[in-house]
Amino acid sequence: MKPGQWTDDTSMALCLAESLIECRGFDLIDQLKRYARWYRKGHLSSTGRCFDIGNTVKKVLDTFLTKDTFLTNPAEPYCSSMDTWSAGNGSIMRLAPVPLFYASIPQEAIDKSGESSRTTHGAQNAVDACRYFGGLIAGGITGAVNGAGASKEELLSEGYNPIGEK
Repeated sequence: MKPGQWTDDTSMALCLAESLIECRGFDLIDQLKRYARWYRKGHLSSTGRCFDIGNTVKKVLDTFLTKDTFLTNPAEPYCSSMDTWSAGNGSIMRLAPVPLFYASIPQEAIDKSGESSRTTHGAQNAVDACRYFGGLIAGGITGAVNGAGASKEELLSEGYNPIGEK
């Protein structure tokens, strides 16, 4: 990669952010369509093409794009494996737009962060990691926006939860 070029994970984060903004909310099918557009056509890639893609994401997008799968059940956004070995870090790498979008509603930030993972990384540990990290981002952003959010010490404390439950 050349200086200034971003990774496949950043391209997917941009697709996710674009979906949240253009749909004015969370639409898993739209997210997958944008990921597929990046994969097939280089949408939001720093080079104009998909020059790198993880095996887990590639498999999910290929499944999503298959004529049989898409035509027989076009509303099914979960094509990912639940296998722990397919967990990877792809869903957490692109996660930030979700908790940023829902930062003022921390429970939504947590829930949607987990749902976002399930589109490509359905293993429970990947989903839970996204839920947890989404909560940390929402907690940190809320503080930056209105001064009432968690401090660094609170965010890093055992059992931190932005909705106040332990």
